[in-house]
Amino acid sequence: MSTFGGLYVGSSGIKANQNSLNTTAHNLANINTKGYTRQQVYQADLAPNDVGASSISMMQAGLGVSYSEARQIRDVFLDKFYRLESGRDKFYDTAYTGIRELELFFGELEGVAFQDSTLQLYQSLEEWDKIPDDSNNLDLVILRSYEFLQRAQSVYDGVKDYQRDINDKISSEVDAINDIGRNIVKLNKDIMRIEAAGIEKADDLRDERNALLDDLAEYINVDYEELHDGVVLVKVEGEYFVGRSTYNEMSTYYDKATGFLTPVWAHLAKEGEPAYEHPVFDFSHGISSANNSDIGSLKSMVLIRGTSQANYHDLEGLTAEEYTEGIQMRTMMNAEAEFDQFIHNVVTQINDLLSPTIEVKDETGKTYRVWDENGPYSASGSVPGEEMFIRNGLPRYTEKVLTVNGERKTYYVYNEEDTTNPETMYTLDSLNINPKLLEDESELPHLTRNGSVNYELTSAMVELFQNRSMTLNPTDTTQLTILEYYQNMINMFASEGETYKSKEQTVAGTVESIGNKRQQVLGVSSDEELSNMIKFQNAFNASSRYINVVNEMIEHIIMRL
Repeated sequence: MSTFGGLYVGSSGIKANQNSLNTTAHNLANINTKGYTRQQVYQADLAPNDVGASSISMMQAGLGVSYSEARQIRDVFLDKFYRLESGRDKFYDTAYTGIRELELFFGELEGVAFQDSTLQLYQSLEEWDKIPDDSNNLDLVILRSYEFLQRAQSVYDGVKDYQRDINDKISSEVDAINDIGRNIVKLNKDIMRIEAAGIEKADDLRDERNALLDDLAEYINVDYEELHDGVVLVKVEGEYFVGRSTYNEMSTYYDKATGFLTPVWAHLAKEGEPAYEHPVFDFSHGISSANNSDIGSLKSMVLIRGTSQANYHDLEGLTAEEYTEGIQMRTMMNAEAEFDQFIHNVVTQINDLLSPTIEVKDETGKTYRVWDENGPYSASGSVPGEEMFIRNGLPRYTEKVLTVNGERKTYYVYNEEDTTNPETMYTLDSLNINPKLLEDESELPHLTRNGSVNYELTSAMVELFQNRSMTLNPTDTTQLTILEYYQNMINMFASEGETYKSKEQTVAGTVESIGNKRQQVLGVSSDEELSNMIKFQNAFNASSRYINVVNEMIEHIIMRL
């Protein structure tokens, strides 16, 4: 190597260490920047010059050092694990929040608001049983029945309103997911353009993209891979979401019947095929951590909201397996159905005592359910006997002339509930207190056919709250009283909430642990960076002194010549 070559060696050291100092300063400047990944400096030897040939030596002269690259320090396995567990944490946190809202609606968080109204109805029946023909007792029973129904409808409407709120949040999260998709595509293009020449690394853009992947993983189950040219391909719920230069937008299907939105892949639907046949989420395999089906706040919201607003009919005729794999997973629907079933049973049993029915066969052999003439009567003796709770869309009876046992007369035929038409059902959406009873309490049946006090009726009313005639759901067939049913229902919500809370706390601990390990890898340590700064500063000074020495040598040689 020539004497002048020494200047190039010193110059390369100054340049390499100056660039290294710049990288260290960049790390320190971003020590508190969210999503920033620390950069580690790599230096490399410059290709040496051949100065001759020998059988025992390469006879090469070094030309110094170069600033090779500043490489981001990340652990891809920790990244994937962190994103998976953070999505699981959001799933259970969202589910637990839904259960807490249910407890608020039922008034069980600070007290027992609705249960109080049920107990007060029972107490009014006990008072009525003491003096059945007392107008004050009649009025009290009607008033407590009215309060019971009003409170029940308020709770039921609150749950339905919360379902609609969740529906709005689903729409917002789908929009947020699509925004992330658009931004990742843009960053993919920018990174590929910047790094195409192989000279510069778009590390800050990669930080932005990694932060977006972190956010996306909280919404939904994510899988991704980075290609050799820096482009990241992203799958969500097993479907390609982000490609090389575009993304497949997640859409929502609007159900006109329910008003609910369902996330779908519209791009998968063939021409003329409805988008709802390609839902984003598959709930057919249940929810479990084993198959990673418990990931993301969006899936949790779709699940706890359910597919529609429910009533007692949604529980009728289900097997335990059908219930477990269906409505039980859908928290809000399950709460609505069990609560409406509770109200339906209370309402129909009270109505059947006040205005009982019997079965008769007409001359053609057809069976009818008609008002029982031997049942309770009001003070006015009007027929048929009034029911306490009425359906908005259908009266209790329809007059019909029938021939029974050779006698032709008018019967009051009971109008059966039609489960395809909610207005004909004794469900919270179509119930009201009989306005005739609100106007005149004496119209409440409380006498026998001959006008005497009907003690059997009032005793049966009290026994109604003591009989074990109700079951909660197909998986819990324990016979319960009215008061036990409601308490068991609340206990089930609380138990489910504790399960979600426990899982969320466990997963949150895992996320924190992984996050700390991840931060140790990609986070900036001020002590380490300051140590590097001193190292590169000393190397810079050494290169500078080296140049000065070479310069003095050259000057000395020239002056001597």
